[in-house]
Amino acid sequence: MKKLRIFIYAATMVAFMACGGSADTPESITKALYSQLQNENYEKAMEIALKYADLSEMDEEYRSLSKDELIKVGAKRQKERYSEGIKTFEIEKVEIDEEGNNATVYLNIITKSDNEISHRERFYKKDDKWYVR
Repeated sequence: MKKLRIFIYAATMVAFMACGGSADTPESITKALYSQLQNENYEKAMEIALKYADLSEMDEEYRSLSKDELIKVGAKRQKERYSEGIKTFEIEKVEIDEEGNNATVYLNIITKSDNEISHRERFYKKDDKWYVR
């Protein structure tokens, strides 16, 4: 389940990149991801997340799914997770470790019903590419 959640976050982040801009940094990936979620483009978010998912790190049961199945499962979970919808989100801070291989992006999400959610996205760098942890 944890690995699926990682995949879903990664997929969502990739979706934001499709909206424009580069998704080369943890901050830009997070912005791209949450922009897609805010626009309720859950499947697009999952398509993008695949770009930043290390599929070898996923649970075996999810590795056997096709890309389309992964997108559908991930989109459904994100839609349930943000059933209230996202009104706004703001990145509070980005922390990158001294070696530059691990990062955490902290953000606040305001739902359309004005509930506030504090969240963090964690990343690791492998072969000069950022992946969602």
